[in-house]
Amino acid sequence: MDDEGAAAKGGRLWDGLAGAAGAPTNGPFAEACWAAATVDEKASAATSIIQEALAAPDTGSPGELPAHWFRAVPRAQNPERAGRMDAFAREIVDFICSQLSDSLAPFNGSAFASYAVALDAMHTPLAPLSKSPPDVPSAASGQRERFAAAYAVLEAAIGARAFPGASFAVLSANEIAAIDGVGRFTYDSCSPAVTRSTIYDLASLTKVIAATSMAMMLFERGALTLDQPIAEWLPQFVQDEGAGGMRSQVTVRMLLAHASGLPGYARLFESCRDRASLLAAAMRLPLEAPPGERAVYSDPGFILLGELLERIAGEPLESFCAREIFAPLGMTSTCFRPPPTWASSIAPSEEDREFRRRVLQGEVQDENCFVMGGVSGHAGLFSNALDPLLLARCLLDGGRVAGGVRLFSPETITLFTTRANLPPGSSRSLGWDTPSPPSSSGNYFHARSVGHLGYSGTSLWIDFERPLAVALFTNRTWPHRESQAIRSIRPRFHDAIVDAIRPAI
Repeated sequence: MDDEGAAAKGGRLWDGLAGAAGAPTNGPFAEACWAAATVDEKASAATSIIQEALAAPDTGSPGELPAHWFRAVPRAQNPERAGRMDAFAREIVDFICSQLSDSLAPFNGSAFASYAVALDAMHTPLAPLSKSPPDVPSAASGQRERFAAAYAVLEAAIGARAFPGASFAVLSANEIAAIDGVGRFTYDSCSPAVTRSTIYDLASLTKVIAATSMAMMLFERGALTLDQPIAEWLPQFVQDEGAGGMRSQVTVRMLLAHASGLPGYARLFESCRDRASLLAAAMRLPLEAPPGERAVYSDPGFILLGELLERIAGEPLESFCAREIFAPLGMTSTCFRPPPTWASSIAPSEEDREFRRRVLQGEVQDENCFVMGGVSGHAGLFSNALDPLLLARCLLDGGRVAGGVRLFSPETITLFTTRANLPPGSSRSLGWDTPSPPSSSGNYFHARSVGHLGYSGTSLWIDFERPLAVALFTNRTWPHRESQAIRSIRPRFHDAIVDAIRPAI
């Protein structure tokens, strides 16, 4: 290290931050970042990440910083992480902690904590999303003939106005056996046709594709412990309860298995106007059952899980999933908060006449997630029908991706996709659901299968025994949410898919 020393570099960064709160992408802070970055390539990459964070939409007004920077502080001080830091990062963290109770109280030292976390992780900057979503290659020829019965189910559903259009994809024997779109974006005959590249609001598929996958990865790295009380990372969850109360018994495993005792849903958006206030309200929700005694599918549980995962990782769910999960899998059309230039490729989810009073196309439908800025553990992802099958193929192949690299170990996959029996008899695994009659997966998916639904009309089912994965995306909530016809369509569609592939497997 040069004579100036890490603490002095940290001091210069601190001074730069003080003079650059209103000019996040240039000026003294940028200059200080780059000055400190000269120590090595890791610091340079970390600086790029900080620059992107400052330029992000949640940067806030002058004098404020993104909320996720504040959440990085406890992670930076975590002893386990400290043991893996190099000397430069360790000295920077020491400097940060020495400043936490001193000057610049509004910033609370969070910028330097984020800097140290980025140094430690040695992240490389993410490539920006393309101006338009990538085209999806066609599947093998003859898919319409082979899957004629499945097409017929969807076309009849469109005729009955169960949904205006649908996109689907089938993975069989590790190959894309079918991928296509039918119908239109809306019931208007002039509306764009749905194609295999059409993107949909995935709604609660976010819970498994993003939050559960992130939990699996953090579990493998030893950062997440399933039976750890969530209060260790979310102390606000128990702040109004005495020692030894029920809330202190809620664990990460219970959140993943929907057995925490939290309610299934809460209209928090009606009284909250930003991410911080909605999270605070979710922390205060009363338990409706003792932890572990009842399985109730819970949106608030995954709102809290998303926040917990961010605190453990020391960075937002959005960037972690993009870098660590979507990029390695080649999921190039999967993201939170798709850019406005993608709107023409995204099927509208709803004509909202109550809350936002506009057509929702390219912005998350879920109101709680919308108030949170479009990113949460329970909702917010957008994707086409192909990308989730790339995750499914990884899970079916023991966690491997292209080049033989493993994202997950077979043991972790088995743990998260096996029924958790919490409580005994529940169909829930960790994050995922499993078939239980009557199932949206139909009659033929084996017991060793997992899946999940999305409120907007999406679904993903994976059969580990065949092996088979099927993604079906619709906007069944267009133009309003009343139609429940998809409940009878999903099982018939999946039965038709299995009937079509059974002779070949």
